[in-house]
Amino acid sequence: MIGNGHLHAPQRKTATRAPAAAKYRHPENPSLTWSGRAGKLQWFVEALKAGKTAEDLAIGSNEATVELGPWQTFAIAAAKGSFVAHTDRA
Repeated sequence: MIGNGHLHAPQRKTATRAPAAAKYRHPENPSLTWSGRAGKLQWFVEALKAGKTAEDLAIGSNEATVELGPWQTFAIAAAKGSFVAHTDRA
């Protein structure tokens, strides 16, 4: 017997890692993404073989910019906590 009656040393709890944010997006199917962790996904490898670069597939690198209206801009600012209401109007 070892220690408190257990034959094996107590197992350590492994840290649970939060899911990683996506870094790359499939060029034709935007629902397919990859975080860049673990092995390269097949669509990523195929895109590289077809002449794309990792930078071409990176999220935000070449995606079209969208013109936001005033309410969308307000909603984004409010969600980020960067909106400050002005109450000093006369």
